[in-house]
Amino acid sequence: MAIDGCACAKALDAGRLAFLLAPGPNPPKTMAKSTLPQRPRTVAEAVDRLLEEFDERQKAEVALTFKTALYLLHFSLGSHIRKTFGLWAPDSPLRRDCGRASGRDDLPPDEASDVIVEALWDRLQHYRDFNTRL
Repeated sequence: MAIDGCACAKALDAGRLAFLLAPGPNPPKTMAKSTLPQRPRTVAEAVDRLLEEFDERQKAEVALTFKTALYLLHFSLGSHIRKTFGLWAPDSPLRRDCGRASGRDDLPPDEASDVIVEALWDRLQHYRDFNTRL
């Protein structure tokens, strides 16, 4: 029986990435409103924030995902980005910056989070080079 390589890659990536947004061993119980960090205003700031949140394994998992399979992160990492970074707000400066990065004035929240996920993936490609040598 022939195996569809694309379907196998999708299933593998979906399984490997299921843990991406699982809470760490000691998640904060409460956070005072004054200690909440300001939302990122640019794609670069959003990627920096995600890199601060991710541990090394999560970074490697994103880096090792095929670029064509990044859409599999839409309902996990993408949802986290849309909610946490305020992409649903109509006046979101981050959403406008995502639009500029893709050559448009503005993007819907779903497409804006995809821009951020792809920028994160681009920034993490040095993990791909490291992990392919292991």
